[in-house]
Amino acid sequence: MSIFITHDSQSAMHKDADMNHYLCTLESGRDFVIKAPSHYDAAYIADDESKLMDDYLVDVIPIDDTDYVIFTDD
Repeated sequence: MSIFITHDSQSAMHKDADMNHYLCTLESGRDFVIKAPSHYDAAYIADDESKLMDDYLVDVIPIDDTDYVIFTDD
């Protein structure tokens, strides 16, 4: 199961063109996709989200291929 997470506060601060997609994997085997302006911000956002899911963050991988992301902000 994949989850797509967009933070409104991050989106308001940065143009959508400046945002990158990141695949975040959890210890339980679940994964989710986030949008963040930088690798540094992505790490913090992913860590916060993993805690909300009662799980441990394993990896945060930048996604260059936007075809992987099946959800849009529309």
